Amino acid sequence: MTNYLLFFIVLLLFYIIHLVKKPEEKAVEMKTLSYDKILPDYLNKNCEITFKESMAELDMIYSVSGIIVDMDEEWFLIEVMSKKKKVQRLIRIGCIDSIKELV
Repeated sequence: MTNYLLFFIVLLLFYIIHLVKKPEEKAVEMKTLSYDKILPDYLNKNCEITFKESMAELDMIYSVSGIIVDMDEEWFLIEVMSKKKKVQRLIRIGCIDSIKELV
């Protein structure tokens, strides 16, 4: 009998943890959606984008400056000047922490 009670309590705790984590996931989705709506204003403009985490594998540590060439629902294409040539990078919109236009 106590085994059933213990199992029920553990199951109830997992359910409560699941309910608590659910609003945090919605907040992250709302922030992503806001950049999805803001980004078209910066299309074909020179801007600086800061990321939530390091992107060292793309030669961009925490920020990149360039011209946003194209975008869709999840990705955007930015043209960056690298040493002597222009390089295009495809980056997920969800990685954006902030964006500002350079004049």
